Amino acid sequence: MVDRLDSLESATYRSREVAELTGVTLRQLQWWDEQGLVSPMQSGHCRLYTGFEVQQVVLIKSLRNKGMSLRKIRPWLEQLSPRQVADALSLNGRGKDVYLLTDGERVYLEGTPERVIRRIGDSELPLTTMCISDLHCSLDQDRASRKSVRSAAHKGGKPAARSDSRSMAGARSLK
Repeated sequence: MVDRLDSLESATYRSREVAELTGVTLRQLQWWDEQGLVSPMQSGHCRLYTGFEVQQVVLIKSLRNKGMSLRKIRPWLEQLSPRQVADALSLNGRGKDVYLLTDGERVYLEGTPERVIRRIGDSELPLTTMCISDLHCSLDQDRASRKSVRSAAHKGGKPAARSDSRSMAGARSLK
């Protein structure tokens, strides 16, 4: 089984790939980097994002689409670590959903709809909820297709066609 933390931190994506995967513009990615929200590695003039940073981009985009300001997003984004996400995804297993919930002050990762409902019921503040396991599955599929492209190229064959299922811009989210 693939180590979830390894898959979140080892794969790298160029800015253009992140834009294609997430539906975020290149300028928006640059702005979020300048603001210190998502700061990928630099290789010359190229930004290289880890899988975790791609997840952060999708989360920021989704929360911005729901009207949350960057000022509100920043503190909880700093609470979320690659290890927490990897652990939540590993504990839940394949085919099961992991949900991120935030009230703008705290971040929660829950693995069952029952726990999500309980968390919502216990919260004094409104919660924004989204499924992050879909996002991780999309990254895993993209990573697998990249490996098949590389291995075909090394064997002298034609690269495998990339599927159109790469878009994570439509990752499920709950209100």
